[in-house]
Amino acid sequence: MEMTYPDPFPVVLVRLSCLRAQVVSAHVKFQSQEKKRRALLKKGVIRANTHLRAGRYLVLVYPQENGKRQREYIGADPERIAHVQAGIERAGELDRLTEENERWTLIMRKFADGVEALHALLAEDSPKGE
Repeated sequence: MEMTYPDPFPVVLVRLSCLRAQVVSAHVKFQSQEKKRRALLKKGVIRANTHLRAGRYLVLVYPQENGKRQREYIGADPERIAHVQAGIERAGELDRLTEENERWTLIMRKFADGVEALHALLAEDSPKGE
């Protein structure tokens, strides 16, 4: 008894259509996040931890560079404190967006490699002159 298989072409065509829509959507989201990243960088980010001196005076403690750790006295001024906290929050958001965009870039590169491999395979087996 001969085995018969369902025609895979309709399923492949539907999947390709869905994939195209998903890739376009991912690209739009990626571009939007890149725009947000640029805006965050333009506003400025602060990469430091905060420390309260004497329980009320804010001090920024920056990451160590060349064996030295820079500190910046901010004080108790609510406006300066709000400005610093917003810059630190922007740095966190920038890191989150950067990580997500790097992950999507990797996924899309792998996807592109797979598409290229499939394209080469299909080109190899396609009938010539038809």
